[in-house]
Amino acid sequence: MRPQTDNADSNGAVRSNFRPRPYPRHTAGVPLAFGFDDGRSSGARPSLVFTWDHRPELGATEIFIPNTVFPPGSTIEASAFGLTFQRDEARQLLVCQGQERMTVTVQMRVP
Repeated sequence: MRPQTDNADSNGAVRSNFRPRPYPRHTAGVPLAFGFDDGRSSGARPSLVFTWDHRPELGATEIFIPNTVFPPGSTIEASAFGLTFQRDEARQLLVCQGQERMTVTVQMRVP
C-alpha cells in the first residue's frame, strides 16, 4: 500500500477534490508576500500576486503556474523595469530574471 498524501487516496490515485495551486518554487532573494485567489468563492477569475526582494546573484525566481489554473494567454505583469520573464508551459513555470537588486511584484490573471 502506498502512503497517503493530501492529494492522493490510499491507492495512490489523485483525489477528486485535488486542485493544483501556484506557488513560488525558487525565490532569488527574499519573499515578501504571496497571494493566490482561485476565484471559486467569489465567481472571479484566478489571480496571483508575488512580491520579493530580488537578488540577481541567486539566479532566477521560478513560480509554479499550473496550466489548468492559468491557461496560455493569461496576463502577466511585472512592476520592475529590467525584469525579464518567460513562461515555460511544458514545465508549468514562470521564470523571472533581472540583473539588478530590486523589489519585484509579479501579477498574473486569467483574461
